[in-house]
Amino acid sequence: MSLRTKTLIPFLVFSAFLSSCKLITFDEEGVSCSLSSTENTFSGQTIEFVFTSKPDKYQAEKCVSLLADSRAVELIYFWNGKTLSIKPALSWQNGKNYHLSCSGTITINTSRVSVSIERTFMYGSISEQLIFLKSSSTLSPINQTDSLLFCFNKALDQASFTENFMLSPSLETETVFSSDNKSVSIKPKAPWAYNTLYTWSFKNLKSADGYFYKTSESASFLPFSDTEIPVLQKICPVRLIGGQETFFTEQELDLNIREKEAIGFVFSKPMEFDSVKSGISLSPPAAGYFKQTDEEGFRFAFIPTQMYSIKQRYELTVNSSVRDTHSVSLYEDKILYFTPYGDYLEIRQISLDSAQIDFSSQDAVPFTITKNLNNKYELTVSILFSGRIESSKRSSAVKQVSLGLLFPLSSETPVQTQILWNSTGTLLSLTWENFTPCTAGVETFYKLQITGGANGINTGRGQFMEKDLCVILKPQT
Repeated sequence: MSLRTKTLIPFLVFSAFLSSCKLITFDEEGVSCSLSSTENTFSGQTIEFVFTSKPDKYQAEKCVSLLADSRAVELIYFWNGKTLSIKPALSWQNGKNYHLSCSGTITINTSRVSVSIERTFMYGSISEQLIFLKSSSTLSPINQTDSLLFCFNKALDQASFTENFMLSPSLETETVFSSDNKSVSIKPKAPWAYNTLYTWSFKNLKSADGYFYKTSESASFLPFSDTEIPVLQKICPVRLIGGQETFFTEQELDLNIREKEAIGFVFSKPMEFDSVKSGISLSPPAAGYFKQTDEEGFRFAFIPTQMYSIKQRYELTVNSSVRDTHSVSLYEDKILYFTPYGDYLEIRQISLDSAQIDFSSQDAVPFTITKNLNNKYELTVSILFSGRIESSKRSSAVKQVSLGLLFPLSSETPVQTQILWNSTGTLLSLTWENFTPCTAGVETFYKLQITGGANGINTGRGQFMEKDLCVILKPQT
């Protein structure tokens, strides 16, 4: 046998052995994803998971999940042999950031295989994504009426911006899009406030061709700052001269303000009107209203609608909550006490017919009474006041003067027959008839009553009599 024959026989025997046996490999079962881990974008319709052998479909589907901007996405599953294809039930969204996961244990053929595949990508083309151009935008105003400006690389879907843009604290604004919809202005209808931290934000923006902006944006800005504390410089009387409110800043309120004069407040800075109204009070209360007397807001006046009370000591409080137009408040409360100028209304003189009497005594005042043309005893009482009684108050003043029978009850009761005022409103003359004069056996007394106090005779300018006046009259013939 030749050497060549000896070598060939073992090779043929080994080949025959291999052909009669099944091929044994040491490869493991597994799954691969059609989207590579190096890809950060995807623009197809489905993503495939390819298994090495037939898997348990239920387990495979349970292991696959998809998130869009951290929110779960409902999936549709398709099987083709060993290949599982997935896609969103509501379609892919351009520009959205997605995270795909196939994680868990799956039975493949007869093996239990632990699978962990993670993919993060943006759907669509990077060159087509919506980009916020911060460097070209105006994100903080320079002047109080300036607009905010937001610029993008492509046209916006207008509704997505108007529905998702937020500004806090709320301010009435106008939203204006450029002609190409690549920029949008937020214009304040009122000036930006001082000392106010504003925050703008937007999310879920979408371009006109359907690309979502990849994230949310927000920023804060404090456009204008003012830390100067306002000062209440003066509280003084205000008088109407020539139809204009004149502030008498050289005068104090105490013993200078009178009747229905206004109280003036002068500040170092323009003040916010509502805070002035709510932050200033009088005790006891006085009816009235506040008025801003200049355009800038430095001066305000409290205008009473009723007279101040005579001899009343008032407490005026200016609360520290009063603030300027930039929302900076006063440093502290200010309390001021004052008493309005003026004395009580007095009765200077009382005359019975033409005879002046002394009404300071507690004793009965005798006087001579005569008959009138009707043969009835008649008396005219004239009362001279220290101040003018306004015409609007004269009728009520008359009602506060009465003359009635005191003793005995068998005597006649007077009846008022005449009322007269002098031209200046300082002298009131009242006439009564039906009197019974004293006799040798019986003395007769009548009472003249003049009501004082706040509910008594009032001048109409805040003056009234301090107290009632009572005079006992003793008519004689």
